[in-house]
Amino acid sequence: MALFGKQLIAIDMGTTNTLIAIHKKGIALREPSLIAVKKGTNEVVAFGEVALELVGRVSDEYEVIRPIQQGVIDNFQLTKRMLTEYIKKALKTNRIHCEAVISVPSNITKVERKALVDALREIGIFRAMIADEMIVSALGLELDITKPLGQMVLNVGGGKSSAGIISYDAIIQQQTVNIGGDNLDLAIADRVRDHYNLIISQETAEKLKQSLGTASYEEMDAQDSMEVSGLSVATGVPSTANVTVKIVHEAIERQIEHIIKVCKKVFETIQPELASDVLETGIYLTGGTGLLRRLPERLERELGLPVILSKQPFDDPIVGTEKLLQDLRVESKRIERSRR
Repeated sequence: MALFGKQLIAIDMGTTNTLIAIHKKGIALREPSLIAVKKGTNEVVAFGEVALELVGRVSDEYEVIRPIQQGVIDNFQLTKRMLTEYIKKALKTNRIHCEAVISVPSNITKVERKALVDALREIGIFRAMIADEMIVSALGLELDITKPLGQMVLNVGGGKSSAGIISYDAIIQQQTVNIGGDNLDLAIADRVRDHYNLIISQETAEKLKQSLGTASYEEMDAQDSMEVSGLSVATGVPSTANVTVKIVHEAIERQIEHIIKVCKKVFETIQPELASDVLETGIYLTGGTGLLRRLPERLERELGLPVILSKQPFDDPIVGTEKLLQDLRVESKRIERSRR
């Protein structure tokens, strides 16, 4: 059978979520990048949303694992099992036989790239194109990256934040910091414990971030608060606290500063022509954590550049990866013709 007759899929494996899109059909799966296993045996008991529901609610006999840490595969065996499950679910079949484009971080090593391609082949993907996460994010933002024009993208994801300048189909400069939405959640949980003597879950901390989180604290925020539940540090029994915006902002301020610094670091070695371009085109902000309240305004104030927030910050990488499926199909046709 001709190669180009096979099904094409796009994969975006993130620290927080894994998304899969099917050529010309759009996003077919969106699941947390989580696996629940039985300790000692590595027997998988749940994936994705089901595994997420088990966090903090099962005995020590089980463990919920993120096989992808800070945008990099931490456990290849569990990642393969997770991908196998998700691809079957997306394609609605028990047999995987397809081609794929998969987005990866720019700083992934050649060894890690080869290991990923080998892993994909083992689960039934007979041909894979590895795409740079910064490039696919730009494509998802609908930027014309073929121009000799400096365009800057800041992707603030779940496990890391990457800022880079793209021009003429290439990444000219890029910097990454291992700070993302998950780090903000952990910082909020730590601050609530220290200030209110209350231990809360990461899930509760995320809700606080979404409801009260802000990159800049203003006087009008003083009246906003949210009641949360957890365990009292003093008594060890369930308790509640009324958490304010000020406390949440204090918790994440250092992380926001690091994200701003990674943007500034990009400009340290670029040519004046590219700096002039970015001054005109601005910074394109994507990634789920980009939705943090007042983050675009804070970036504009600190960097002196216009900031354009994506209309679909969660989906830009998978949308851009899906666009590259056409390139994979064209290449497949070329290979097929050469074999005749």
